[in-house]
Amino acid sequence: MRAACLLAAAGLFILAAIATADEAADALNQLYGDDLKRVLATPSPADDIALAKQLLDAAKKVSSQPAFLTVLCEKAYELAAKDASGYPTATAAMDLLAETVGDKKVECLQKWAALYQKQYAAARGDARTKAGEALLTALSTVAAAQAAAQDVDGASATLRQAITIATAIRSSTKASLQAQLDGLAPQAKMEKQLAALKAKLEAKPDDAAARKELVRLYLVELDNPAEAAKFVDESLDEATKKYVPAAAKPLQEAPEMACKELGEWYRGLADQAAAQASKGAMLRRAQVYYERFLNTHSADDIARATATLMLKRIQDALAKFPAAKPTPGDWIDCLQLGDLRNYHVLGRWLASTEELSVRDEDRNCRVSLPAAPTGSYEMQISFVRMAGDNTVFVMLPVGPTACGLVLSAASGAASGLEAINGKWAGTNETAVRPGTLVNGQEYLLAIKVMLQGAQADISATLDGKPFVHWKGPTSALSVYRGWEMPNSNYVGVGACHAAVVFRRVQIRSLTGEVKVPAAKPAPEVADKLTGAWTDCLRLIDKLGEPVTGHWGMGDAGLIVAADRGCRMRIPVLIQGSYQLQAKFIRRSGTDAIAFFLPVGGTMCNLTLSGYHGQANGIEMIDGQFASTGPGGLVNGQQYTIDIFVRFDKETAEIAATLDGRPLLRWKGPIASLTQNTAWPMPDPRCPGLGAWLTDVQFRSVQMRALPDDVRLPAEGPDLSKRPPKG
Repeated sequence: MRAACLLAAAGLFILAAIATADEAADALNQLYGDDLKRVLATPSPADDIALAKQLLDAAKKVSSQPAFLTVLCEKAYELAAKDASGYPTATAAMDLLAETVGDKKVECLQKWAALYQKQYAAARGDARTKAGEALLTALSTVAAAQAAAQDVDGASATLRQAITIATAIRSSTKASLQAQLDGLAPQAKMEKQLAALKAKLEAKPDDAAARKELVRLYLVELDNPAEAAKFVDESLDEATKKYVPAAAKPLQEAPEMACKELGEWYRGLADQAAAQASKGAMLRRAQVYYERFLNTHSADDIARATATLMLKRIQDALAKFPAAKPTPGDWIDCLQLGDLRNYHVLGRWLASTEELSVRDEDRNCRVSLPAAPTGSYEMQISFVRMAGDNTVFVMLPVGPTACGLVLSAASGAASGLEAINGKWAGTNETAVRPGTLVNGQEYLLAIKVMLQGAQADISATLDGKPFVHWKGPTSALSVYRGWEMPNSNYVGVGACHAAVVFRRVQIRSLTGEVKVPAAKPAPEVADKLTGAWTDCLRLIDKLGEPVTGHWGMGDAGLIVAADRGCRMRIPVLIQGSYQLQAKFIRRSGTDAIAFFLPVGGTMCNLTLSGYHGQANGIEMIDGQFASTGPGGLVNGQQYTIDIFVRFDKETAEIAATLDGRPLLRWKGPIASLTQNTAWPMPDPRCPGLGAWLTDVQFRSVQMRALPDDVRLPAEGPDLSKRPPKG
């Protein structure tokens, strides 16, 4: 109490003077010296832990004074670590220190692991095995941090310790730990090269050859332009001096024309790469710069044409790269598995070799990552929620089924696994309440999925602390509605009403393997629409591929068999207003037929006979289904639908007729339109066809750019004048 009063009364004066570790230690002694003597004089750890909590509370109030925060957290750890009842406080102190003083991260993780070491040493029987597994996870995390800090020798020593423990408890993670150790060898070799070059420069700063090679190693072989930029000076060539500092900046800061130049520069760097993986990294860098140029450069000119052709060459080159053949225990970087947009499900995602982000804060945005574990596995995911207060999502395949791990679901109400016996994370036994996240803070989520026959054991830690644990039959697991993926064998990530940056997503197998499909090129699309009609069925037959469902092309047209959420992409890139006309027959079933409509960078769908014939309408408008009322179709009867979509930068107008009679019309802001999460489409720029639990024959589908003189149907139910149906 005395220390708390002193801190409140004299805190500003003391803190203003603290600049060094010695001054921080003096301040600690001035404020807490008597308290420390008191608790050290008693045999009971209870008062030590109580004082540790006070020190931790004080540390939270002095985040602007890193030296003082350091001594407070370290002393809190020292006191709390005396007894198992104080371990949560000791862990919290190290968490705070690692988050605030980045240079202390490895040291904090080592102290965190030391607590698990104590628990392992004290445990017996089955409890010892369980404590050992927790210790192995901690040691693996420490080793990864040491390797990231370029301490290969330290990481190797930590992993050898872990392998000894894994052998003693007969852990299935022994192979993965050995693989992690073996994987340090190339890094050790590279670090020796870097150290030798740095030593040359230190001895002779004007050694241009050493400087050039040092920049090349960081830039090309390690794909680290930020570190390469530190060694750029006037002795290097003009291209290096110009482009390396530009490449070190975030992608979104690159000006339009600079993106084209950087894309061409990175394409050239690919030829300098010694390793195949480095060559792929350079090509992927080139790809994202060209794509950003094409997304920002609206003019239909020579620059756009050449960038389009160059991007196609790069994509073709990446498609020829042999698929990685990982062995059990290898960490697989999911952000390096080709163009992730070929697998994405919903939302506006930005992907590079360094991060994967979604920033539109839309509903249930998600991307499927092309890594399919066939047995037990673990994942490490580093992420930052930049904005919003809602969900960060991870898709977890679990044997024959899958489930999701959600963090901060329902605006922070709960975190946990879902669905378990159909229950969402907030109402099942894995619920963590509250499930809030701090925006702007980087988190490390470590997940382990263990399979034994029909039983699963799923555990997760968040920043090293136990977070979620569940054990039971795989039959109890499912993916909660709204988070479904086209292929539940793949892992995936997502966000709901939150802008999230995933900085690391990696996976490794513990048993079985992680299957990685060969990189596939971006889906081909036809040229943009003209005023003449384009036969979409011919394009689908030539270039299209289903998103999900059983589709077949024949003399009678395009046919889809009845199933849930069947979707087919029409390979046409929409850049302006258009008209879609389709002739179709519903052959069986009572449910919906859908037409997916790109509208100025987003997408909605026009649905016929939705909800078993209850309504026709547009979904989603302001997050709801806007309906016209009853909308049944007669099976076996041919219908002709004409859909007109006209839009500018901010507003859109959609109208439709069915067999020549006005069906509906809507006009409003483009921002009101979103995809229905039950009908996810991979690219909001391409239209599509869909069917839900109905067998449909599309006899013809054609599109054209909408001429300015074509008037939209003025009659029919006006959805812009009625509230969406909840």
